[in-house]
Amino acid sequence: MKIEIRKEAIKLRKRGFSFEEISSLLPVSKSTCSVWLKEVDLSDKAKLRLQKRGLDGRKRGQLSNHNRALLRDEGIARQIRAEISTLDLNKILLKLLCAMLYWGEGAKGQHRVIFTNSDPLMIRIFLKFFRQSFTLDESRFQASLHLHEYHNHDIQKKFWANITGIRLQKISIYKKPNTGLVKREGYLGCISIRYNDVNIAHTLESLYKEFGVKYGGVG
Repeated sequence: MKIEIRKEAIKLRKRGFSFEEISSLLPVSKSTCSVWLKEVDLSDKAKLRLQKRGLDGRKRGQLSNHNRALLRDEGIARQIRAEISTLDLNKILLKLLCAMLYWGEGAKGQHRVIFTNSDPLMIRIFLKFFRQSFTLDESRFQASLHLHEYHNHDIQKKFWANITGIRLQKISIYKKPNTGLVKREGYLGCISIRYNDVNIAHTLESLYKEFGVKYGGVG
C-alpha cells in the first residue's frame, strides 16, 4: 500500500505538484513527501507549474494582507471618529491646538505670525482655529505662494485664495527654480501665511512653550 502511495506521489510530483498539494491528495504528510520526492527530476513544464503556483500563492498572500490592513485601518478610523465626536472644542482648547500646529510649522522668534505648509487641509484648519481663537483684522493677512514654473499660477492662486480666505490681491507668487526634469504630480505649491501682530505671535509661542514645560517632563 505504501509503495503504491509513493508511486502515485512521484507521478504527481513529475507533473509539477507541490509537496503541500500532494499531501492534500494522498494519505501522506508533507514532510514525508519531501523525503520521498527530493530526488525526483522535474521537467521544464513541471518546474513552470511549481513556479506559477508559488507566484499565485504570493499574490493570494499579498491580497490577504491587503484586506487585513483595510479592515484594521477601518477599525482604527471608526474608533478615532467616535473619540473625536465627543470632543468639546472650547476656546482655550482651540487656541491650544492652534499653538500646537504653530509649534510644528510656524516661524519661531518672529514679530508676526508666519505659518507655512503645502497641505491644504493643514492650512485650512490652522486658519480656522486661528480665526476662532483671536479677534483678527483680515486686512493684516498676507500670503506668499511658492510655485514651480510648470504650475498655472492663476489657477493655483485662486485655489489657495479659496482655501485661506485671503484676497487674491494679498497673495504674492514666488517662482521656485525647476530643472524641468522632475514634475511632482498633484503638488499644489507651498503657501506661507503671514499675519502682522506681535502680541498674537508671542501668545502662540508662550502657549506651546508653557504647555511643553508643564507636560513635557520625562517619566
